[in-house]
Amino acid sequence: MPSLVVPSPLGALTLTSDGSSITNIDFGKHAKTMASSDKVLMKCRKELQEYFDGKRSSFSATVSPEDTAFQKKVWREMLCIPYGSTISYKELSKRAGKPNAIRAAASACGKNPIVILVPCHRITASNGGIGGYSGGVEKKRWLLRHERETQA
Repeated sequence: MPSLVVPSPLGALTLTSDGSSITNIDFGKHAKTMASSDKVLMKCRKELQEYFDGKRSSFSATVSPEDTAFQKKVWREMLCIPYGSTISYKELSKRAGKPNAIRAAASACGKNPIVILVPCHRITASNGGIGGYSGGVEKKRWLLRHERETQA
C-alpha cells in the first residue's frame, strides 16, 4: 500500500492509503516507499498541515480502519467528538451501545490505526485523568492543548 512520511510538530507521521482512503496514520517513519502521486495521501498531508497550523478542525479524508465491528463502532463515535472537546472512556462505551464495555472501548482507542483523524486523543478517564495514548501521553497532552488553544 502507498505510504508517505510527513513532518509534524509531534515528529514524523507515516500515512498509509489503499488508494481510496486512509488506512493508517502512525507516529514515526515507517514508510518503505514514498507515494507522492497518491491523491488520498496528498490530501491528508495537506489537511494535517492545516490542522497543525490551527486552520482546520475537521478532516474530509475518508478513513477505512480494519478491525472488529465493536472497534469500528467506537471509532465512528470518536469521529463525532467536536474539536477541542473530550469525553470519557465510559461515555464512549455508552455512545458505542455497550455502556458496560469501558475496557473494550479503551482497548479500541489503543488500537486505533488512524491517529489524529480518528481522534482517540479526545478520550479521557472518568476521574479527570488524561488516560493513555498509543503515541504517548505527552503527544496526547500536546494535541489536546493545541485544540483548546486554536479553537475558534
